[in-house]
Amino acid sequence: MITRTADPLNETNWAVWKADMKRTFKLCNILGYIYGNVKRPDPMHDPVGTENWDFNDTYATRIIFLNITASQKVHVGQDCSAHETWDNLDAINEVTGHTTIINYVRVLFKCNVEEGDDILEHLSHLKVTFERIHALSAEEFKISDLFFKVIISSSLPPFWDNFTQAYIAKMRRHTTRDPFKLMTSQEFIGVIKSEAERRLRRLVHSTSLAFGSKGRRGRGQGGQGKPSLLKCITDEVTQR
Repeated sequence: MITRTADPLNETNWAVWKADMKRTFKLCNILGYIYGNVKRPDPMHDPVGTENWDFNDTYATRIIFLNITASQKVHVGQDCSAHETWDNLDAINEVTGHTTIINYVRVLFKCNVEEGDDILEHLSHLKVTFERIHALSAEEFKISDLFFKVIISSSLPPFWDNFTQAYIAKMRRHTTRDPFKLMTSQEFIGVIKSEAERRLRRLVHSTSLAFGSKGRRGRGQGGQGKPSLLKCITDEVTQR
């Protein structure tokens, strides 16, 4: 029987597929054929051993072929050994995989939210990008959870500094443990989301009061026009 992975190799999942296939190769006891450590015997001196090697190598190659998409099969020859097949796939996809990771890292570091943007959508975008980097990356490309929290803080508008800095400072008052370091990035995102929702409710409430008050005052002054919603929001943010 040929072992199949849930997700065959395509143009975007090399790192994850590679790690999954290594476990499959180990389980099927064919790692030596994949990495070229088991050499083909000389058929003149060991015809039986050569026949066994050919069978095992074909089996290993077949496992690879049944776990890659049609677009990936063009990168390997029909008569290649398992080792040659694996090397060809590695040469093509390793560079592509690194380029994809670098692009995600670039997005993560350039993903800043401006005043008036949706904070909740921004945080979700950061989290998705962070998870993609980890899903695709080898160990040396991965970003630590602590550094990701620093990226989150630095991506927020300047008027969030008082909240994030005060929060971190409060956490560091503890002498025996540092809850900020122990807090996961997901928990930190939750704290910021909660504060963003609180600020939004406050803004909506203040804007409603401003419209009601100025509307009544406008009617008493001969029907002067009410201020625009943009001005009310801008005034509220400035006051904060």
